[in-house]
Amino acid sequence: MIGNFSLFLAYSGLLGILLPNQVAGVDPDGKVSSLGLVVSVSAFATLFVQPIVGALSDRTRSRFGRRTPWMVLGALLGAVFLVTLPVAGSVALLAVLWLLVQVSLNIVQGPMTAILADRLPAGQRGTASAFVGVGSMVGATAGVLLAARFAADLGVGYRVFAAVVLVVVLLFVIVNRDTSSAGRPRAAWSWAAFLKGFWVSPRRYPDFAWAFAARMLFVLGYWAVYNFQLYILVDHVGIPLERANAVTGQLSLVMLAGTVLSSFVTGPWSDRVGRRKPFVIAASVVTAAGLACPLISPTLGGMFAFAAIAGFGFGTYMTLDVALMTQVLPSDDAAAKDLGLLNVATNLPQAVAPTFSAFLITLAGYHALFAVAGVLVLAGAAAFLPIRSVR
Repeated sequence: MIGNFSLFLAYSGLLGILLPNQVAGVDPDGKVSSLGLVVSVSAFATLFVQPIVGALSDRTRSRFGRRTPWMVLGALLGAVFLVTLPVAGSVALLAVLWLLVQVSLNIVQGPMTAILADRLPAGQRGTASAFVGVGSMVGATAGVLLAARFAADLGVGYRVFAAVVLVVVLLFVIVNRDTSSAGRPRAAWSWAAFLKGFWVSPRRYPDFAWAFAARMLFVLGYWAVYNFQLYILVDHVGIPLERANAVTGQLSLVMLAGTVLSSFVTGPWSDRVGRRKPFVIAASVVTAAGLACPLISPTLGGMFAFAAIAGFGFGTYMTLDVALMTQVLPSDDAAAKDLGLLNVATNLPQAVAPTFSAFLITLAGYHALFAVAGVLVLAGAAAFLPIRSVR
């Protein structure tokens, strides 16, 4: 929960406030396409960081465990690169520095994701995922609120986020110590076996493939809108940038309320009834309904309705999707690698989403963005139906 708090605090605050404001300052006329370029380049370049680092952490043998060394390394690198971001005076340099930040944070996230599968039986993962989901959303909300305070002083803002990520990750690994892996057996190294491990046959593991597709569609639909909230408020709703920075934080608080409520209700409920699929399908439908609100009402009221409804759906989805994903893995011995591959279903649509959104906005406006996003989320719900190994 605490580890996810720090990561999502950074992702949300940086992507939601600091980075869009910096892009708008560097390229005010082309801010939409430039933000799409900066975010997409970094996301594409980091697509396979999590599965690669996950596979390496699966093989890591140390008295600090398999996950801790990689998480500490990523936090240190992330802090260093975050404090350099303010020097970027061009879109190209900003894209390079943001890429390095993303690589570093993904080095943390890959091994961290595997901790749930490492330490808990399947029957307890719904409740545990609720805490992980709440930590993520509290971090996301806190990140936007914190970043909004530094929108006028980006240098200080980036340094604050660097310190938070580093301190929280270090505290996490100290308090939540991993068990030593020094004496754990390890297969002989083979480049062929290592590279082959990144292919999971859809025919042999169809549930893994369907779970991958479901997450990819949901994330693409949700993040197509989420990444552009600041610009939606300015260009679609029609409020000034300074006020939009503050309203973005308020929207995050509304999302947080829905997420916390849904996570603590649906996570334990799912464990009690032993079901995952009905919850994630219902969550997708609720999220799609939230995405329709700004389409129907392009006002602040429509945006707050989006935040409340989509926040409730997103909280349920992220809580139970994580638990479901841990139950479709081909092998527990390669949990970090396989969960890293599933996280490609998060990173790939996040890479595509900014360019995809910018294209839709430029071609047909914000109404098209909300409509297409809702359809994608519903398609993701349908992809859960063929999964057989999880109820």
